[in-house]
Amino acid sequence: MSPLRARMIEDMALAGLAEGTQKIYTRAVYRLAAHFRRAPDQLSEEEVRAYLVELRQKGVARGTFKTAQYGLQFLYCHTLDRAWGLFGKKKDLYPTAEAAA
Repeated sequence: MSPLRARMIEDMALAGLAEGTQKIYTRAVYRLAAHFRRAPDQLSEEEVRAYLVELRQKGVARGTFKTAQYGLQFLYCHTLDRAWGLFGKKKDLYPTAEAAA
């Protein structure tokens, strides 16, 4: 097991995620890494975004997409501590007129 995978599993356990959720999230990260044939911590935000867009375009089920998105979000935002806009809240992605002023 890679140190990154072990760290993510530890982080998920500390966050109180169920074992089933942990398996789904680690599988999502594995699929991302397999898609690019690189470790997930070596991928850019744009590469991860392109992967998620590709999942949507393939027509994967909404639940499948969301669990992949949440698993990747946990890895990048929590385990790797990367503040990517890709995983920001909707209100952050689409600022209101007041926020833009």
